Amino acid sequence: MNNLTTTESTPLSAPSLTGAAILLEIGSEYGLIDLLRQPRAVSVSEAVLHSGLAAAAVTHYCEALVSAGLLEHATPDTPSRAYRSTKAMARTIHDVGYLSWGLRACQPLIANARRFALDQREARDNYQRDGGLVARTSQWMGEQSFYPHAEEAILSLRPRHFVDLGCGSARLLVKVLQQLPEAYGTGIDISAKACADARHAAGDASLGERLRIIESPIQALADDPSPLIGADVIHAGFVLHDLMPEDEPILDRLLAACRTTAPRATLVVVDAVPFAKDERERMFSAAFSYLHHGFMGRELQSEIAWSERLARAGFGAVEIGKLGIPGGRLFLARSQ
Repeated sequence: MNNLTTTESTPLSAPSLTGAAILLEIGSEYGLIDLLRQPRAVSVSEAVLHSGLAAAAVTHYCEALVSAGLLEHATPDTPSRAYRSTKAMARTIHDVGYLSWGLRACQPLIANARRFALDQREARDNYQRDGGLVARTSQWMGEQSFYPHAEEAILSLRPRHFVDLGCGSARLLVKVLQQLPEAYGTGIDISAKACADARHAAGDASLGERLRIIESPIQALADDPSPLIGADVIHAGFVLHDLMPEDEPILDRLLAACRTTAPRATLVVVDAVPFAKDERERMFSAAFSYLHHGFMGRELQSEIAWSERLARAGFGAVEIGKLGIPGGRLFLARSQ
């Protein structure tokens, strides 16, 4: 998948991407983007109730998005009190996600780069990223760059019990369970807010007892792998690198626990390799790798290192695929 910044098929210029980023970031602060990006028409009154803003503020903002080509009036050629997203909206949100991840979510790292270079551990304690911004910008990137790849791989395996490690707000779990009505799922995440959002999402999707959310660090599974019992697919999306290098022994025990506790499960690992060399990947991958190593104290693993680590844990067959996000890889690992 080509990661050019595009609106439909036409590349966005740098000024256009910047303008879109400003408008979408403001809309996110207003709490309006998830509502306005839907394919159906959204009325000003609904947006007012959703955001808590005055009608004039909502209207002025929506008209700016109309001018940018991201919204249109629900009644063609006639100003109205309702708006609908254009075809450009979804792709533009995706492209802005990359820019916003780098320059908003990672701003504390970049702004204090010298402090990280002088004393990384001290700087990590004092200059931390906003978890909400990281999650939201990652979601904007992921909806086209890596979520679909993991979803397709999981659905092709048709699990009865699907476990998601680091499930966040359970977006992937909900989508999979909605398409597999006989399946049930377990989500595990350390964030209380993410777990609360996941339970809310499960309720909105009417999943009832089919989706269980556990608030816990995934490291705990190395000692108590009982949530994995009966799983036939275990997914870990961009979370396992958080255990490297400080918790490397725990990572190995966690992988071994996945294999022994759920011996028939396929492990689906989505993560980034360091400093990818492909021309379409190298710039973003270089920045992503440098930030994770030099600022976050994380060690990304190569394709070979992942294959060897999974083999040591007892996974004999490992398939590797590329994601849309530069440097992103999908590893499908099965027991020997």
